[in-house]
Amino acid sequence: LDVGMAAQYLLDEANGEEMIFYESKVDIMEQAGFPRLVVEHVLDQFSGDRDVAMAWLVEPDNAAEVARLYAAYGIAAEGGE
Repeated sequence: LDVGMAAQYLLDEANGEEMIFYESKVDIMEQAGFPRLVVEHVLDQFSGDRDVAMAWLVEPDNAAEVARLYAAYGIAAEGGE
């Protein structure tokens, strides 16, 4: 990891705006009750499309796959022990 390049990336105004936009997507989905790791995984899966990612997470037909994501990240499913 080149710290200088990472700092340059974050200081670039366009990248900073992109990071803020990404973080706002993550925040909204976290407020809906989904853990950050799961949110980031699903956003990545759907090319950052928050609406599609959220729809996928709440679709009952995807419950088993969502449970596998929770398990993969070592997160207890909501309502679980």
